Amino acid sequence: FNQTKGKTMTEEKKEKLKALTKVKLLAEKAGIHHVYLSRILKGKEQASAERAELLANLANELTLQEGYFVASDFRPDDL
Repeated sequence: FNQTKGKTMTEEKKEKLKALTKVKLLAEKAGIHHVYLSRILKGKEQASAERAELLANLANELTLQEGYFVASDFRPDDL
């Protein structure tokens, strides 16, 4: 597993994501396992640049937010 030392998504964003959609649904739409997504959200895994962009777009779509989630939320080393 890739260990990351950067910051993860803010707690505020994480709670908003969990409140407005199911992590399992986001993982399903992104074509990844929900455990892998959970590890990304906790900063224990880092998504590829392409997958991070996809996750941000899907998170915004599923939560009806526009531009709230960004790729760097899923790639803590990019911060």
